[in-house]
Amino acid sequence: MKLVFRHGTMPSLPLVFLAVILHSANESKGQELFVCRSPAIADIVILLDESSSVGVINFRVVRSFLELFITAFLVGSDKTRVGLVQYGTKPRIAWHLNALSTKEAVISAIRELKYKGGNTRTGLALTYILEKCFTVESGARPAVPKVGIFITDGVSEDDVLLPARRLRDAGVEMFAIGVKNADENELNVIASDPPQSHVYNIPDFKMLSTIVESLTRTVCDRVEQQDRTIQGSSVTSPSTAQSISTNDTTTMMTESTAVTTGTEKHSSESEASTMLSTQSSVMVTTGFSTTTQGSTIAFEADRVTMAELLKDSNTSKAFDGELEIHLVNNTEYIEVGESFIVTCVLRNSFPIADIHIRMYFNGREYDVKLQRTLEEVSATATLVQPPSLNELIACTANMKSLSKYTQRSVVGYKLPKPVIKMPNYAHVGEPVMVKCEVNDSDTADVVLRMLIPKLNINETKAAGVPFEKTFNATKSHNNMEITCVTELGTTAVKKDKRMSLTVFYEPSVSLNNSASIMQISHGGDISIHCIADGSPAPEVTWNYKKEPNVQIVSATILNIKTATSMNNGVYECQANNKHGNATKRFTLEVTSTSYWLILVIVCAILPIILIVLAIYCIYKRKQKRGSYNVRPDGTVIPNGRLEEIPLALEQKQSLQNGELS
Repeated sequence: MKLVFRHGTMPSLPLVFLAVILHSANESKGQELFVCRSPAIADIVILLDESSSVGVINFRVVRSFLELFITAFLVGSDKTRVGLVQYGTKPRIAWHLNALSTKEAVISAIRELKYKGGNTRTGLALTYILEKCFTVESGARPAVPKVGIFITDGVSEDDVLLPARRLRDAGVEMFAIGVKNADENELNVIASDPPQSHVYNIPDFKMLSTIVESLTRTVCDRVEQQDRTIQGSSVTSPSTAQSISTNDTTTMMTESTAVTTGTEKHSSESEASTMLSTQSSVMVTTGFSTTTQGSTIAFEADRVTMAELLKDSNTSKAFDGELEIHLVNNTEYIEVGESFIVTCVLRNSFPIADIHIRMYFNGREYDVKLQRTLEEVSATATLVQPPSLNELIACTANMKSLSKYTQRSVVGYKLPKPVIKMPNYAHVGEPVMVKCEVNDSDTADVVLRMLIPKLNINETKAAGVPFEKTFNATKSHNNMEITCVTELGTTAVKKDKRMSLTVFYEPSVSLNNSASIMQISHGGDISIHCIADGSPAPEVTWNYKKEPNVQIVSATILNIKTATSMNNGVYECQANNKHGNATKRFTLEVTSTSYWLILVIVCAILPIILIVLAIYCIYKRKQKRGSYNVRPDGTVIPNGRLEEIPLALEQKQSLQNGELS
């Protein structure tokens, strides 16, 4: 088929409007809107993540993206069919492949999609589309390429490896689109090979529009290649098969002219596996071929599935899977009276719908919950361990006249619980006695162990003899854990009892700065941490000079921003509990920047001043004690200068007598 608008056909107005917008957008970029022109048709199922991480706004962007994607294909009941599933915590069907028969209806349904939210359980959703969407009842068609488009923005909370493999094995070609926080490794696991053409990982929902053309081209090409493979997988004559219906049964007559190669058989088997989830009979019509041995083979339609036809006409060869018994807790040791879950599983056996499993334990048959998937049948039951210690779990699987049997033993045990006797509280210096014991007379093969790591105690003895330890409580014993364990012989089965000791003591306080006087320059910042210890934990309070730039953070930290002289003073941190209190003080001094500058200048100039004063004093002293010239008339001339110094009569007399120097 050609995936284009046919001449003479008038699409609906919303579709025309969308096409005009898209054409204008692409024309502005110098591009033509891509339309898939391949005559091949496909069954496309879109799996859309609607978990809480997506959000309403991004969900609208995804809807617009899906409109662009669908526009590239010709949709119809006899053309490409489209189904859609939304998932979060659980998957939910939006519409099946056979629900909408026109492109306009699909685009309208996309616009009406509602956002729900939830978790991201991708593995469950992948299984859902395989078992609920790619089925005949839901509109999937034999010999038509199957395509899955997966869109998510996160990481799955469950396993995706097996569901993804089952989808690919069923012939579904998967494309994975990851946005934002999607895990690329997980996308590679889900998508078909090669990842270069099947995985798209973009950082934001707004960029979805940038991958539309690449995705539509790739899907178009892959559908065409799948179609050529399917059409060329069988070479049959025009009268290859004839379907004959009666009121009771439907038989399929296959003539010996059918030719099937190994590769073709694998392709047909993949298609048939896609239909198995219906677990009902199918009638094989023209276009489906099987290898025969030169004779006509008749099958009852209500007893035979496609998988049986493809495997072998001999039922016993299809019933070759291994029957296994699984315990949920994965241990064979079960305590008497305890319930435990058991599952019997049969894999790789067909037809699934004809297989029945029964479970037996402690001499009776238990009711089981049967579950069937494409690959296995499982039966689950909740059992209770009886007083008898050793029992067998038996499972049987039956299909027609064939049966399988397997068994697994479980070991019942009785293990008493340990008991700890000790005080919950103690004060520093008080003696503490710890006692571990078992209050049960049946202690055969039971070992008692005491563990006190802080005291380096790890001792074991027979459970009939109790442990007793006494020690004096110290601060280091606060919140100390004591464990008593009972163990059953050499097995890994054990039970434990744990208690902790609280040691009370009065508080103590320290600061992150041990100085009693703390200095900070004007305009600087300081942070003081009050470190308090005590049991119970003490309450910390601050006593300080309240200023706007002083803040208390988390009760234990005092911060001062842009300190000024107003912050000078005594600060006090106090810790209190019911056993006492402790206090730590410090004095804060805020030094002015100008004061320090003056002090530096004074310290620099003072030596110079002292030197000048010393020189001046020396000069004066010499001037006072200098030499004098005396004339005969008694005139004195100091230091050789010409000025005359008048002397009194007494001074002249003394000078003459040599007393004045």
